[in-house]
Amino acid sequence: MSLEYLLYIDIQLGYLHRGTEKLLEFKFLVTGLPYFDRLDYVSVVHNEHVFVLSIEYLMHISMLIRVSIVRIIMLELTRCMNGFLAISCCTMDLGSISPLLWSFEERDKLLSIFDLVCGVRMHVAFLSVGGVLDDLSFCYEIIYSSIETSLVMCDIYDLIFTSNRIIYLRLRGIALLDWCDIQYNSISGVLLRAIGFCWDLRFVLLYEIYRLLSISFCYSSLGDSYDRFIIRLFEVRQGLLAVKQLLVSYLYLFVICLVLLQRI
Repeated sequence: MSLEYLLYIDIQLGYLHRGTEKLLEFKFLVTGLPYFDRLDYVSVVHNEHVFVLSIEYLMHISMLIRVSIVRIIMLELTRCMNGFLAISCCTMDLGSISPLLWSFEERDKLLSIFDLVCGVRMHVAFLSVGGVLDDLSFCYEIIYSSIETSLVMCDIYDLIFTSNRIIYLRLRGIALLDWCDIQYNSISGVLLRAIGFCWDLRFVLLYEIYRLLSISFCYSSLGDSYDRFIIRLFEVRQGLLAVKQLLVSYLYLFVICLVLLQRI
């Protein structure tokens, strides 16, 4: 039996479990994009979008409106899937099993759209520098029907949970956050809006074409689990409505392109 003795260790902190930072040191910007899918398995499109936006800002690349519409459709679909996951898992912790199955059914419909467009359900590698992987015109009806069923599910959740006494008593006053958590715990998103901070990155930085959409966001002041639950449910509905607006705009631009091609 042989023994090994460690005489020196060079510890480098900060690398993720896949070593994405180290791998990108030997990759080009374009070839490093698929590694960002693995950073968050439920928000792969958002991770790709951050990386692509940073390159486009550095290179001063402006997007076509049609490309931006396709991007926001995929981003908002991902946001809605995450909202369904958060809401259903919260209700499961409170003892309700059926909403978890309902939400995963809706998530599976939305993931089927990713599979139809990209060929995979999770690690899509859909975005690229200056564009996207493919068009969405061939699955317009599928996206629209999935959005309609998801909106019905949001109405069911509103009916069941919003005025539910058990949900209110078990979530109100639980896991309170305050303004000190902004600095010391670096909270953002729904957690930040639940304590009364009017902040949504889509409306502050105005990236892509979010400024042209008729959507809104809500905020509360108590910062407990009930407020976060209601805000997430509200934002899922707003995300679905944003996708409906984008689908109409996308179809309108598609028809205009066909008319122009026929004239040419």
